[in-house]
Amino acid sequence: MVSVCYIIKSDYWITKYVIDNLIKRASGCEIELLVCNTTKDQRTKDYLDNLIKSKAFPNLITVLVDEKQDMGLYLYFDLFKHAKYDYICVHPEKIFVENNYIVDLCYANYNIDKSGLTAIKNSIKDLELVPLLMTTQDEFHYVWKNKNNYIDGVYVFKKSLLSIVNDIYKFNSELDRKST
Repeated sequence: MVSVCYIIKSDYWITKYVIDNLIKRASGCEIELLVCNTTKDQRTKDYLDNLIKSKAFPNLITVLVDEKQDMGLYLYFDLFKHAKYDYICVHPEKIFVENNYIVDLCYANYNIDKSGLTAIKNSIKDLELVPLLMTTQDEFHYVWKNKNNYIDGVYVFKKSLLSIVNDIYKFNSELDRKST
């Protein structure tokens, strides 16, 4: 099971098509959809309210809708706090995905040792092919890695990484206080 985080900044039609696509293409995996709606469009709100009631997607377990003003990355952090499952998928706006994209991303994340996160990139610009050790087969597989470590596209990571990031943030904050 995966918690999918999605921030709505576009109009109703884009939102509807992208969310329908991301749920339908995640067949084979139960998902929890965590949405932050930054629009004032009543149609979008009605669509989200009816998403669970309609039972159109059997793999959709729950939908949490948060309505806030756009505050950039902080909106994702708010959604991460509500995630119930071991994997979190960040799904940017206006991206359509292929069948089983979440299963493929979670499989790669689980099997590639120390992968951190796995992603479906928007383009092949700034990529390099590198060997990484697979944990289950104990052999190397070649994967595409971003040269500059910039993250874009749809990506999945283990929820446990958030505690590591939080610990680093607390450590750096403590260092900043001691140096002043």
